[in-house]
Amino acid sequence: MGQILGVMLTRHQKKLAIYDEDIRKFEQLYHLDSEQFLQEFNAGILGDNIDFFEWFSLWELRKDILKKISKLQQGL
Repeated sequence: MGQILGVMLTRHQKKLAIYDEDIRKFEQLYHLDSEQFLQEFNAGILGDNIDFFEWFSLWELRKDILKKISKLQQGL
């Protein structure tokens, strides 16, 4: 069972690295860190640019994968 959890953990960590890289690209493109972006996006300041919805979605996916990683690490 531990081996399966290890494989799953590795897969999730790879996904996290991809999400982080994609998020960094948005941060560089728009000269905003993600925390500031989220505040402005949620306040409706940034508008409806499709990039902002993708960025927001990546951030939500990142939060979800971090929870999964944490649970897997507790199980190992």
